Amino acid sequence: MLVCGVDVILGMDIVKRLGGVCIGKDGGVSWGGKHCALGVTSTSGERPKMRIQENDFTAEFDGHQWTVEWKWQNGEPQLSNRCAQYAVPGECQSEYAAELDQWVVDGWLELHNPEVHNGDVDGVIPLMATSQPNKPKKVRPVMDYHELNSYIESKLGQDTAVCQEKLREWRRQGSAASLLDLRKAYLQVHVSKDLQRFQTVKYEGQL
Repeated sequence: MLVCGVDVILGMDIVKRLGGVCIGKDGGVSWGGKHCALGVTSTSGERPKMRIQENDFTAEFDGHQWTVEWKWQNGEPQLSNRCAQYAVPGECQSEYAAELDQWVVDGWLELHNPEVHNGDVDGVIPLMATSQPNKPKKVRPVMDYHELNSYIESKLGQDTAVCQEKLREWRRQGSAASLLDLRKAYLQVHVSKDLQRFQTVKYEGQL
């Protein structure tokens, strides 16, 4: 399976640099545009094509979706990890599997095709499950990007908002703003087909 959304290393930083997240009246999520703010508001009308150049990635908006490409520091990654998944606690198994199955339904995971995705896969990104103490039944699949991250020069943490301060600011907007689950938003930023093979996972025996 290929993780088609941008990796979480970009987090809130990429939301800001991509022009913000827009939530339409129907609850749909879109990116960029002059009417968008970081995590809030709605939008109408067509959005122009945009391109962002950074030291660690480039991003292009074609009027419908954002597509991102990483910039490798020293050539393409040579991934060697063979561990498909870290141990998942027994009590989390069903919720974990259900969430990954939903990723497939949503198109966030797709089967690897060497012809479409520019080659075969060497190493894979390990999957693991995380849960929150205050939400014991809420289990999220996450990926360990440690190996892949070593091939880029990330500006993680620069020019990002302080979360608590921003949350308070947004809540003061009342009905004029909506909070967004970033987990579902960042997975809607598409990774270039040429680079998807570098963030392949193995799930239920399939790449």
